Amino acid sequence: MVTHTTLAVWRNAARYILEQEGFDAQTVFSEFGVDPLDHGRMDARVSARIWERIVALTDNPSIAVEAVNRYFQPAAWGALGIAVLCSATLREALQRFERYSLILSDLAHFSVLSDKDVTRLVMTPLQGIDAIGGASTDFGMASLILLLRMTSADPLPLKSVELISSKPADTKPYLDFFNCDVQFASNQLSFGFHTDGIESALPVHDPELAAHHDKLSREYIMQFDKSLSLKVKYQIMRLLPGGSPTPEKIAKLLHCSTRSLNRKLREEGMNFRELQTQVRKELSLDYLKRNEHSVQEVAFLVGFANQSAFSRAFSQWFGMSPSAYMEQSESK
Repeated sequence: MVTHTTLAVWRNAARYILEQEGFDAQTVFSEFGVDPLDHGRMDARVSARIWERIVALTDNPSIAVEAVNRYFQPAAWGALGIAVLCSATLREALQRFERYSLILSDLAHFSVLSDKDVTRLVMTPLQGIDAIGGASTDFGMASLILLLRMTSADPLPLKSVELISSKPADTKPYLDFFNCDVQFASNQLSFGFHTDGIESALPVHDPELAAHHDKLSREYIMQFDKSLSLKVKYQIMRLLPGGSPTPEKIAKLLHCSTRSLNRKLREEGMNFRELQTQVRKELSLDYLKRNEHSVQEVAFLVGFANQSAFSRAFSQWFGMSPSAYMEQSESK
């Protein structure tokens, strides 16, 4: 099984919180076989479990959100954090998360979805929402909002927040921090922004510095992740809503030839078509289980040209129609 990882900031913040709250970080981290002083990436699932342990030890469900102002800085997210600060508009900043969220964690990816009134930044996990943990995602989501607030002195046009963490008895820390409607125990993670508020020019826009750090972000992704299959899978997930991506397009994004891409995938025991099918199957189940999209909408989100083609493929994969799967999920 692939080990998905996350940036060291989740480990570092967890260590600082434990020490601040009077707990021995070494003892807590050793329960999970983790060195609290290691500055490398760490297993994302283990990180999630450590954050849940912190909530239990402190008996404070909102501790992750409360900690963000103390323990998060833009540089903690590397080149991505700096590039976001240099963005021309909030929309451009959101698009950077869509392109480079693999830096934060390769367990999920972000998508920007827009309509006339609301633009949403949606986080989709690769292997189910339960794998990423409520407290650890609280910290990540709050960090993202704090970073966006640093781009301008104007209020952030944030309309809504969806979190997977359970609704605490006291929601005030969340409402005070996000300053908008917050939905708890959601089956997805997302931010909703007023569309007309994300197009204004940001005062600290620096196109050259942004481009430089975008380049560093791409280089970082290529260096830390040695699995080409995972990189290809990530790019497929990003591109599917626009139609079925080709090996040629993915190869171009990964700065290699199509021939080299196919050869390296074979060396990992994979091929492009198989990876694309894997992604489509995983996303299809996730979207249908949420019951927030029609079957036709899910068909387009996973790269099919029409609903009938999607329904045929889904039936071949799972032995039932998409509608039947939705009904089955609702009854559970």
